[in-house]
Amino acid sequence: MDLRFDREIMKWFDSFFQEAIESISIDNFFCKTERNSRLLDRSRKFILEKNNGKYWQIEFTVPESKVLKIEKNVNTFFKEYIIEEISMYSDDEIYDFINSKIKDVYNEVVEYRYNEDKNTYVMSYSKEFMDKCSGMKVGEIRFLNEDLMIKIWNEEKISIVNIDNTFNLILNYDTNKNEDMLDSLLDLRKSVIIIL
Repeated sequence: MDLRFDREIMKWFDSFFQEAIESISIDNFFCKTERNSRLLDRSRKFILEKNNGKYWQIEFTVPESKVLKIEKNVNTFFKEYIIEEISMYSDDEIYDFINSKIKDVYNEVVEYRYNEDKNTYVMSYSKEFMDKCSGMKVGEIRFLNEDLMIKIWNEEKISIVNIDNTFNLILNYDTNKNEDMLDSLLDLRKSVIIIL
């Protein structure tokens, strides 16, 4: 099963450059951008979540060099790109980064099995994930692989972040409804991930 982040969503992030806005609501999603608080660093963080913000939030940082290149490509009068290929949507490096991190999360955490009775794929925790995270406590951080770490914030919130903190997937769930991390990952998959 090949999972891909829906590339069309990258067009939403282009709105921040073309329209000079810092947040946008599209369909059932909310996106925003935050400038780096360090004075000389012009990198930007982009955040995507569902409007209800219940299950998941994706955060990723675009480096200063790419931000400047895209900003300079905007015609401020017409609020559109001068060269279409210089955009968030067209930048393979940015897209591949987000896509690879999301795929890595699913590869480290989830195991898919085809259920013939239900004629569908069923998600469960992988044995490797269960072994790595067995007995984790609130506040503890463990490596899932050489780049991704998992942190438990509380019994209903975890985050999976890469080592240089440029990608962060925050997962929330309601234990009173017998939900767990798989419910968040399932909602994420149904919302912004395409199965090929």
